[in-house]
Amino acid sequence: MGMLPAYLPWTVLSLIALDVLLAVWLLRRDPGLGTPRCRRCWYDMSGASGTRCPECGMDHPAPSDLGRRRLRWGRCLLALLPLPLLLLMALRVGAFPTLYYAVMPTWQRVGSREVSGHSVTHYRARNPAIPEERVVVRGRLNYEVVDRRVWAGVAAGGSPRSVGTQPYLGDGTKDCTGDGEPDLIIEGFSGGAHCCTTYAVLQLGERARALGVIEAGNAAYWRETATPGVLEMLGADYTFDYWLVPHVESPAPTVVLRWDGSRFALYTPSMAQPAPDEAAFAALVTRLGSLPARADFSGRTIPPPELWRAMLDLAYAGHEPLAWRLSEAAWNPSWGDRAAFEAEMRAQWANSPFRAMVEAWGKAVKPAGG
Repeated sequence: MGMLPAYLPWTVLSLIALDVLLAVWLLRRDPGLGTPRCRRCWYDMSGASGTRCPECGMDHPAPSDLGRRRLRWGRCLLALLPLPLLLLMALRVGAFPTLYYAVMPTWQRVGSREVSGHSVTHYRARNPAIPEERVVVRGRLNYEVVDRRVWAGVAAGGSPRSVGTQPYLGDGTKDCTGDGEPDLIIEGFSGGAHCCTTYAVLQLGERARALGVIEAGNAAYWRETATPGVLEMLGADYTFDYWLVPHVESPAPTVVLRWDGSRFALYTPSMAQPAPDEAAFAALVTRLGSLPARADFSGRTIPPPELWRAMLDLAYAGHEPLAWRLSEAAWNPSWGDRAAFEAEMRAQWANSPFRAMVEAWGKAVKPAGG
């Protein structure tokens, strides 16, 4: 069965309610209400003396018994004949869960704990059709994160602890920024096949505030650094995911983020790698140039993805100029037009949040290799 209109469950529920109301009305509808009548044969006893029915002989205990309502069970049951069919329709279209989630509170509490003087509470949407969970932090800070599968926190050793059944919200003892105040890292995952992970970093000290939300893409993790009280996040730039080739072949160069005083930004000292020497560069050129051409999703001829993977690895190690030299030196004429490919790659790369910093870093590093 395809997607049902949102109004259909409510329509069926309305028909059920109308049917039941009609049955109740017919059951209790008594045109003779207010006229004294025998409770057994409903004989009109307006002119009778006493409480004994002259028609059937029933003696009523009190005069008030002569004023009872006559219930019309036959008409009631006749009105309820469509009810089984309506109930089956309601089950078919999911009307009862729709009604349940409409009248119940939207959010169901999963767990709560005190963290550095703050109350941290994890909620899950009661309706499984709503793919959302939220973490609410209250105290000196009132902050809310809405995501799916929130499990959060920095565990011993610096790696996030992920528990699917009971999310770990973090103990708030890690200082991510080195300013001496405890921070809380809340990890969220969208539930997709490859994406997407987010991290909300909250400062829980006297100057409690939200430090920002990091879109980490497919995966990332935090680690402690040599600087006491400072953490850094190891992730990747997924700008080229599904660009020209499937996900499994798409390069995702490593990025490292640290707090720079105002935001989490690239920390190039943790990303820097030495440039390949002349022999290693020449070997890389030879290997790449021998690879056959590929076809993109539309069937157009393109170079092998190993080429731009190697280029990105060089750029995100601080050697972007060398990356473009690699493209020129390794280019195989069977791959098509190099200028057109490089222009397309630059256009795609412009979508990266790290592009400007990687480019400036590459210009600042002294050229080497090749």
